[in-house]
Amino acid sequence: MGVGNSEPGIQLTFEADDGPVVYTVDSSAATDDLPVGPPRRPTPPGWIDARGASALPLWQRHLERIHWLEPMPDLDAVYVQLNRVIEDRPGTLRQLADQMTRAADSLGAARLVLDVRANRGGDATLLQPLLHAILRQWQTEVPGTVFVLTSSYTFSAAVHLAADLERNTHAIFVGEPTAAPPNHYADVTTVTLPNSGIEVEISRLYWQKSDPRDHRDAMYPDVVAPLRWLDFVQGRDPAMDAVRRLDRADPGLSRTRSPVFNWMRPSQQRN
Repeated sequence: MGVGNSEPGIQLTFEADDGPVVYTVDSSAATDDLPVGPPRRPTPPGWIDARGASALPLWQRHLERIHWLEPMPDLDAVYVQLNRVIEDRPGTLRQLADQMTRAADSLGAARLVLDVRANRGGDATLLQPLLHAILRQWQTEVPGTVFVLTSSYTFSAAVHLAADLERNTHAIFVGEPTAAPPNHYADVTTVTLPNSGIEVEISRLYWQKSDPRDHRDAMYPDVVAPLRWLDFVQGRDPAMDAVRRLDRADPGLSRTRSPVFNWMRPSQQRN
């Protein structure tokens, strides 16, 4: 837009106790380091982190990785964080599926916590090994065995995985609504606009991961646990806290029908 192209840069004036303060933002600085979505480590040089010395909660420790996992004996669970649906080498997600199984067997873990809160998507065709491993390893028709942590950043192929789990298991969803519904357009193609020359990406393929009558605008959590600013600054994780407190006998989490009807459960009904 041409804002800030002139020297010395973008000048911002703030009112302080002792009068106005002018701060200049160097408009020539690269923007590639700007954090997008959940904050990633390490903080770019010269940036101030609002968290200060607060300890990082589990879900923020390795956001730069495609995926990682950690046994959680106190929850009788394996924690798996999937941050992108991509492979840095062939078979990466199949190897993750094997790692999940081995970790569960080694720990004797009866539960799975799958965290896709920082996942913006990728290639949905890579997801099948993960889904099959979960269905084989855990008693997925028992509510409170599989937990899926979602946020307003969960998008595209990450929503495909969440929808597959919703339709095939009685997983409990915790956190915030997803950034897309289970039935949505994806797989972008780049189009150059004829007059401006601006390149835009347009989703071109329709993926129906849920019932054709499912018109939700998002997948909603069964247990609402939004991340608020103070939680972030003080290193708290409301979603994992909710999982720890959850009473699996809570009648609000019970399922009386096959998983294919989970899109109709009470937590998904919005006026």
